[in-house]
Amino acid sequence: MKKNITQVLIGIALAGLLNSNTFSQIQHQLWGMTTRGGVNDDGVIFKTDASGNNEKIKQNFLQTGANSTNAYGSLMQTTDGKLYGMTWYGGPTGAGSIFQYDPTTSAYVVKHDFSDIPNGRFPQGNSLTQVSTLLYGMTTAGGSADKGVIFQFNPATSVYTKKIDFTGTSGAAIGDSPYGSLILATDNMLYGMTSLGGANDMGELFQYNPIANTLTVKVSFDGTSKGKNPYGSLVQAKDGKIYGMTNLGGANGNGVLFQYNPQTGAFADLWDFDMSTGAQPFGSLIQATDGKLYGLTFAGGTTSNGVLFQFDPAVAKSYTAKFNFDSSPNGESPLGSLLQASDGNLYGMTSLGGSSSGPGSLGVIFQYNPSTNTFTNKLTFSGTKTGSNPEYTNLIEIPVTITTSAVKTTNCANTSISVPYTIAGAYDDGNVFTAQLSNATGSFTSPVIIGTLTSTNAGTINAFIPANTPQGIAYRIRVVANNPVVTGSDNGSNITINALPAITTSGNTICKGNSTTLTAGGASTYAWSNSLGAGASKTVYPTTSTTYTVTGTNSNGCINTANTIVNVTPLPSTPTITKNGNNLVSSSVSGNQWYFNKAILTGEINQTYTPTQTGNYVVIVTQNGCHSDTSKVYNVTTVGINETATNKQFVVFPNPAKDKITIEFENQNESYNLEILNTIGQTVLNKKITNSVEQFDFTGQAAGVYFIKVQTENGVSIKKLIKK
Repeated sequence: MKKNITQVLIGIALAGLLNSNTFSQIQHQLWGMTTRGGVNDDGVIFKTDASGNNEKIKQNFLQTGANSTNAYGSLMQTTDGKLYGMTWYGGPTGAGSIFQYDPTTSAYVVKHDFSDIPNGRFPQGNSLTQVSTLLYGMTTAGGSADKGVIFQFNPATSVYTKKIDFTGTSGAAIGDSPYGSLILATDNMLYGMTSLGGANDMGELFQYNPIANTLTVKVSFDGTSKGKNPYGSLVQAKDGKIYGMTNLGGANGNGVLFQYNPQTGAFADLWDFDMSTGAQPFGSLIQATDGKLYGLTFAGGTTSNGVLFQFDPAVAKSYTAKFNFDSSPNGESPLGSLLQASDGNLYGMTSLGGSSSGPGSLGVIFQYNPSTNTFTNKLTFSGTKTGSNPEYTNLIEIPVTITTSAVKTTNCANTSISVPYTIAGAYDDGNVFTAQLSNATGSFTSPVIIGTLTSTNAGTINAFIPANTPQGIAYRIRVVANNPVVTGSDNGSNITINALPAITTSGNTICKGNSTTLTAGGASTYAWSNSLGAGASKTVYPTTSTTYTVTGTNSNGCINTANTIVNVTPLPSTPTITKNGNNLVSSSVSGNQWYFNKAILTGEINQTYTPTQTGNYVVIVTQNGCHSDTSKVYNVTTVGINETATNKQFVVFPNPAKDKITIEFENQNESYNLEILNTIGQTVLNKKITNSVEQFDFTGQAAGVYFIKVQTENGVSIKKLIKK
């Protein structure tokens, strides 16, 4: 029954969220309480993952001062996501309390102390039930007759109101010591049971009208066919009937499984528990998705340690013990109830057993698969680190979700965006919340990470939209977590992301002293660095290589920047002209261009030039595309090597010559030193002559002017030779 109420409340809580956001993934956690164990050995609140693994203590109860201790009941979750529960002991008068626990913040707050007998004390074996915005519960003692009470609690105002005083075997509201919880049936009435009191002092099944504040006894347990002393809660099945169990009585004295029809008042004993197949249940039934009823017995079975059983309400006497507890390692003596989780498995706890047996043992958390009839021990309680000995309790399942809140709907790429989110459930230390951006159609097939936040709480992620994000009007953002792994909802509406303007610029390489025009495109307006101001184009005159930045803004207000570099190449050094023999020589080894009387000498680009005319010569050097200043003018007044004559004459023929030349000397009895030079004074032939006639092959020499120099001891003769 408790599980059914919890599922309804969780469904209500999720419905509002699902109206506006679609959850990609809902994770779940199991939460529960133990009666003992923890750092103070006063019990704990704990959680596990969806499959009962990775147990972690979230709150240690403490039996001192105003603190609460020893929970003998179960948690429940209200529609605001908070958990509520009660402790049997602790508080200012040691009579127990109502507490609130926020799984998202780990905040534990005592909301009400059961501080005096008249208002109720010692709640045991039950949980609170939500009706609209109010919570209803019972205590096992206190009230006008110290037999227990029904109370109402307003979680918004923390106002506690006693509604009914149980009066034992007689009086206005007979009944005594209720251990179970109230259930809200389809007729909007609350139903419950007391373990004692009533006409036979064996307990009763009653109906409570929260509007009229009236209690009506429906069944008085009698110890025989109706059983006696129920300690659990009722459950309303899909057939509208109410089902429950008593701890004792019936044909075998070990309790009964019964059905009550709230429309007709008919009561039916459906099964009498016995020691061989399961006896003395303390908990409640649940109806699983297969329509069967499941429950636990404290004793009986093949090892007398209790059983997990199945009962089909549609088939008479269809009771089956599905698992016999063995004490060790799988636990013994379950005092609580089962939960069917969203994975279809049943989860529960035993009060004893586990790694050891008997009174000193600590109990286990177990999983049972009704489809495969597989039982798995998920956790053996160890005491200080895990809690121990859960009694009169059951696990609950709560959703672990992330809801991504609304974000700015129109954005530019390359800008920051705040992504707020809220959470449900608990996130563990080291968890990282990550904001993800969809593609332009809203798909998260390949999400882009735009920001992270290491936290266990709700908050806001400072995210950043990448500069290369394409233009789009249907983007979505969602937040995911990694501990536990949860994929949250998206932000609930489409986001427009405007692309950045694609700024283009034109730079240049210029020679020092020149200018260039910079041009930008791709945006609507432009602003330049270097104090250039606004405009799409700017003319600049840098003297050194300079970087210019332009900021462009498009019609959507999106801003982008681009850089362009103007490289300034230094000018070559101004060359100087010197003369070497009949040649003019530039001071630059390369890049020369010679000019004569301001006219370019086409093809004359070498370091040396042999002038053929008198006049003004200059040279300009070009390197890396840049021209030097013009050299100083060199005035040539004579050209070539002058012919001379001595008394020793010789004849050269043919002249001009194409390939071979002949030199004939007048004096045939002398020897001569013969040297042929080009126009820059380089020797191309040097030979001692003893014959009066010599022939030379000049084929390999370049066309041009050459000088033949003949020297004897009496002097030098020079003649010009023209090579064709």
